[in-house]
Amino acid sequence: MSTQDRKDGRGIDFKALGRHFEARRLALGMRPGEFAVFAGVSYPNSKDGSSVRALELYGKPCLRTIVRVAAALGIDDETVRSISGLDLATMRREWEAWAAEPVPVVMSIRAIPGFWIQKLPPDGLDHAEMLAWATAEVPRHVRCIRWSRKHATYLRPDGTSYEVHSAFGDEDPGPIMTFK
Repeated sequence: MSTQDRKDGRGIDFKALGRHFEARRLALGMRPGEFAVFAGVSYPNSKDGSSVRALELYGKPCLRTIVRVAAALGIDDETVRSISGLDLATMRREWEAWAAEPVPVVMSIRAIPGFWIQKLPPDGLDHAEMLAWATAEVPRHVRCIRWSRKHATYLRPDGTSYEVHSAFGDEDPGPIMTFK
């Protein structure tokens, strides 16, 4: 099989990257399940190394897995690019540009577990007024105010809150099921 046959439509050779990851993992003397927990791609008690093995054997790419495995193995972005053609640095810059784009502020209400309802707040509220509005509007449910694609505030029914600085898509940050 030629190198070109192993590459995807974008010219990225995930199988070569997977083989490189496997060789580095074996050099550490870790089984796939142990390494998956170490790399943060599996839950601590599950020892499920299927995502690691899928990447190593078949080149099944999941960007989150690639980034975490590379970091756990101490493989830098340039090495990933030279082996596979995957340019993580450029992808990070593109993602940061996308995440920095303004999005409308929305409030999501957790009506029941797994079921979130989206509600648009009134215009012209500042940060403190938005929190007060959300607390008064639906006091008995968990609420999430998404300020941007990288920042959200969760309000609990007991009045406490916490901030999340992560990545959110263009939809609600609530899990599983969402109705608008």
